[in-house]
Amino acid sequence: MTDELLSETQRAAWVAYLDLSRVFFTELERDLQRVAAVSVAEYELLAPLLAHHPEGLRPSRLGAAADWDTSRVSHQLRRMERRGLIQRVRDPENARAKIVALTDLGLEAAQAAVPALEQSVRTLLFDPLDAQQTDSLHTLSRAVLDALASRRTAEAGAVVEFPRL
Repeated sequence: MTDELLSETQRAAWVAYLDLSRVFFTELERDLQRVAAVSVAEYELLAPLLAHHPEGLRPSRLGAAADWDTSRVSHQLRRMERRGLIQRVRDPENARAKIVALTDLGLEAAQAAVPALEQSVRTLLFDPLDAQQTDSLHTLSRAVLDALASRRTAEAGAVVEFPRL
């Protein structure tokens, strides 16, 4: 790590990235709420649950899929349970453990959210880009994620990979 400050070009790129992140996720949140009545945070847990429906997942697997800590997963699941989107059931393989499963309402919300999210991402992120810009976005994103994974691996002493949706 160096003590150098950001160059003007780096600072401009950073500010543009922050603006993009903020506006993109605000718009994505609005679209998901309007079409599927779920938040982006709920979607991050609904999508893996939908992929593992009807058997469900342990909360730790959900946390790993979303790259969230245990506390955040627990709080979000509590909110989703109150809304009737998920239920916690006894794990058939370990009676002391719980499995998170979609309710009928949660299944309906997840099934509405997946195409809504994909349509929003296409409209908000990819429609303004040409094929070369899309390839560049992918390359840049992977380069930064790989560097972050290396940093986490060095700090944790174990191989770290980010979830790939």
